[in-house]
Amino acid sequence: PENAPAPKVVDGWEILFDGTDTAQWKLDPQAWVIRDDALCFLGRPEPAVTTATYGDCSVEFEFKPPKNGIGGVELRRDSPGRGGTGLLVALGDTPTCGALLDCIKPSAPVSVKVNEWNQCKIVCRGPVITVEINGQPVLRADLDQWTTKEQNPDGTKNRYRIPLRDWPRTGLVAFRAPLQYRNIRIERLP
Repeated sequence: PENAPAPKVVDGWEILFDGTDTAQWKLDPQAWVIRDDALCFLGRPEPAVTTATYGDCSVEFEFKPPKNGIGGVELRRDSPGRGGTGLLVALGDTPTCGALLDCIKPSAPVSVKVNEWNQCKIVCRGPVITVEINGQPVLRADLDQWTTKEQNPDGTKNRYRIPLRDWPRTGLVAFRAPLQYRNIRIERLP
């Protein structure tokens, strides 16, 4: 919604989704629905995108992947529509779970429970993004190391049209299908 009410804040954390409403989100109701206290994907390729923008922050949530299901969270996304782009952290039943897609693989294999709830914590502080899945640190990316558009520090290609060191430090947060999500909260960092 354009004029979303301020989110509920508990111990410094903004509650973005507690299983009861989607007031903090721009989403297509034909793509996402609340079911069993979770934000569930219905089949249309539209992300669920926050109404507010965030800079340095910590995002915590639970996700439930189906067998072979791959989704993710986009950070610092530039717009809510289908053409928007953000830094995509891959999640799901995949060896790339926890990766910054097309840029850096997880530092260790991630044990994800299929059709069960898994925990994720993503921290964005300046140029550094870290990811933990089920309490295991799996990614630390310093975006200042990405100095060339469409290229990673090791010379391999990526999807981003600007060097990641130049990527805006603020933006929307988007959740991508076909995963289910619940208990989504975000803390703005100083």
